[in-house]
Amino acid sequence: MQRLKQLIDTEIFAILGNHDSIFMVPLMENIGISVLLNEAQPIRRGSSSIMLAGVDDYHRFRLADLEKALAGCEGETVLLLNHSPEQYRQAAYAEVDLYLAGHTHGGQICLPNGFAPKLNIECGRQVGKGRWRFKQMQGYTSRGIGTAMVNARFCCPPEIVIHELRAGLPPADCSPAECRPADCSPA
Repeated sequence: MQRLKQLIDTEIFAILGNHDSIFMVPLMENIGISVLLNEAQPIRRGSSSIMLAGVDDYHRFRLADLEKALAGCEGETVLLLNHSPEQYRQAAYAEVDLYLAGHTHGGQICLPNGFAPKLNIECGRQVGKGRWRFKQMQGYTSRGIGTAMVNARFCCPPEIVIHELRAGLPPADCSPAECRPADCSPA
């Protein structure tokens, strides 16, 4: 219950996906959800801060403007929200620290070993689902909870991921496996 209370008392940010409409933005913002449309917002907790950047969906008219979203983030720790993992290379070269994406549904229909024959992305499979790294940037592509085209999943369970970010060194009372600074392990 304590964790839920913390989440409710925290500001909520969102980005648009390929099935979302710009007309949703005023409705979302009226209920307290800040929608990042090719922009960045500083997040401060005590003496620590990060820049939270969000881009419009890459698949919807190719409106994801990474350069615009990252303007003013130079020298800062940057967490990028992007509906799709397609722009991971550009983000890494722009010195984004953490890239969080979705869009692929993890393949949705997978073989029994979890291999996804189709990921619905125009980039390498290595960023199609789960945790990954490119250059110095860490990333995570969530399978999410939805479906596309066919309302079914096979060998690809839905997921809701909570990423817990910690500043500085890990607490002394946690094991090395669960306390890695600058890590994006799902909780």
